[in-house]
Amino acid sequence: MKKNKILSIILLAVIIGIVGGKITSNHLFRLIDNYDNSNSKNDIEETVSDSECMKKPTQEQIIKKRKECLAGMSNEDIQFVVENIKKANLSIEHEYIYNNLFQKLSNPNDPYWNYIDIEGEIIIGYAFEDDVEYDEKMDMTYEEFCDKYGSPVYDDNKYNYKKCIEIINIIQDKVKSNVLDEDFGKLKVYEEKAHETHKISYIEKVYYILHDMDYYFFRYDSDDLRNYPIDDGIIDQYYGYLSVFGD
Repeated sequence: MKKNKILSIILLAVIIGIVGGKITSNHLFRLIDNYDNSNSKNDIEETVSDSECMKKPTQEQIIKKRKECLAGMSNEDIQFVVENIKKANLSIEHEYIYNNLFQKLSNPNDPYWNYIDIEGEIIIGYAFEDDVEYDEKMDMTYEEFCDKYGSPVYDDNKYNYKKCIEIINIIQDKVKSNVLDEDFGKLKVYEEKAHETHKISYIEKVYYILHDMDYYFFRYDSDDLRNYPIDDGIIDQYYGYLSVFGD
């Protein structure tokens, strides 16, 4: 599969010992960027159906990998990482389920991209009077229509892409495992590329990694997860985007 190709490239970089055995965000960015540029758009923008082919790791594999990857970390540091990944995953999951996140971000000009780009007060959409409705036959773009007839809807955004990368940097300082560090490195790359390109595929990949990290690594088989109110179908979905299960 395409995912295996990119992981093979990254694994090769680990073997030859980039930056003392750890891949930095800049190196990882170039590896992924080169891979993206060498493939067609359809190859780059992997869909859920692609990753559904991935075989779920077994309970034994998850517990073993989690023990290996968290070795040497204090309980306090582990809890810090677990809580931040949980918070990030549930935040995107909520927007995905209840606010049509991916549908909105499929438009590179949608105001919802302000959540990615800007920290502080942002415009996330426009409200209109009941009798005001956009028609494609109008001699204006939808953005011009919003500016002319709409009332901006504001929100206070605390976690744009830069703030998320700052938190990931803190997490990476606590993580001892190179392969787990690699997964966090990919998160930073996809956050930055999402901001630069406004391509929905990168936000999807951020969600896939956070989802798998939360449900199939950090909180797998936990009491917290067993009592989770969301439909089991959301939790049971495995996207196969973690390098920790790549060998």
